[in-house]
Amino acid sequence: MAPSFFLAAIVATGVGLVYSIWRGGNLTRMALLVVAAWIGFAVGQLIGAVLDLHVLLIGEVHLLEGIIGSLIVLVLVGRPAET
Repeated sequence: MAPSFFLAAIVATGVGLVYSIWRGGNLTRMALLVVAAWIGFAVGQLIGAVLDLHVLLIGEVHLLEGIIGSLIVLVLVGRPAET
């Protein structure tokens, strides 16, 4: 596995955990939010690579785009359910 994968996984997991702590919830919800953060980070990575952006680039990891992607997906997934 490439070091860039581990960096991306650590950052995405951190974003998901911080968001989970901020919004609250149980362990299942935390796991859902971490997976959502991974998906968002991957989408952000893809967008950064396709658009050839070089903002906060560490190796092959587009940190800014990945974090923004994670936050967007977390906001969409983390909204309270309407009843």
